[in-house]
Amino acid sequence: MTGYYPFRVGTQAGVFLHMEPAGVPTMFPFLSENMRQLDYSTYLVGKWHLGYCKKEFLPTNRGFDYFYGFYGPQTGYFNHSAGMLTAMDFAIGRLVEYLKTANLYENTVIVFTSDNGGTSNFGASNAPLRGEKDTIWEGGTKTTTFVHSPKYIEEGGTREMMFHVVDWHATILSITGLEIDSYGDGINQWEYIKTGRPKFRRFQFVYNIDNHGSAIRDGDYKLIVGNVDRKMSKDKNRTRLFRISTDPTESKDIARNNPKIVRRCIFRVCPLSSILFRLLAKLDQLKKFLHKNVRKPLSLSGSPERFNGSYSSFWCDGQA
Repeated sequence: MTGYYPFRVGTQAGVFLHMEPAGVPTMFPFLSENMRQLDYSTYLVGKWHLGYCKKEFLPTNRGFDYFYGFYGPQTGYFNHSAGMLTAMDFAIGRLVEYLKTANLYENTVIVFTSDNGGTSNFGASNAPLRGEKDTIWEGGTKTTTFVHSPKYIEEGGTREMMFHVVDWHATILSITGLEIDSYGDGINQWEYIKTGRPKFRRFQFVYNIDNHGSAIRDGDYKLIVGNVDRKMSKDKNRTRLFRISTDPTESKDIARNNPKIVRRCIFRVCPLSSILFRLLAKLDQLKKFLHKNVRKPLSLSGSPERFNGSYSSFWCDGQA
């Protein structure tokens, strides 16, 4: 939404829960706010998860004209999972049919994407990739995206080059006709999506940077320092290095196979040409931009008992 990596806006520890007196800082404009500035109407359906205790955190105050959904992860006691995919498929189909009826289909860009892999708690599998949601393994972070537009997509097929979710901010602004090369931490990849020929290329990105664990990608290589998830672990000081192009399942830890090189690099006495040294140095450089964590402990001030059994907003207005 912001076009910045989470560690740059203080959300590196995750999304916001019910009864949490915090939200994404309003100093970072959302994509929806920038779209409004370009005279687009904006609609949001589904989970918000970006803070709601203050009026200024609400979707309709962060650039959305209309919002139909829920603020946090809980939606009620009834299990809808069996029909969830069918319902979503049906709803998207209705939207497409409306666009065709209104003669807007040819001039519309449809993007279907995800921000994380599936979670094993609900039976999902990200095989053959390693890991799941809330980890920095490829299975928790790498997803598939579909982009469809009869008018604008000049060359069909797949796009294999590197793309990060922060790139959507600049890319979607470019789709509106705005001349833009980059925004925040993202770059405009619309030309690459349209034609398969990149105007700008991404060579590296950040998975996350946090006190418990960090990971970055540079070309073929991925560096993980510390934990791969938010659980307590003895791996907090461990360094892992993978060559993703030849080892997409992250099964061959180059660092584990070369422990002496790792120790020398950690103390900055390995050759400057070493990929490990370069990635560790890059991680140190990025940590200088680490924003203070804006997450806060849950507060009973937001308890449903105070609001007739419902999760409500405005209950932390006036708080710092």
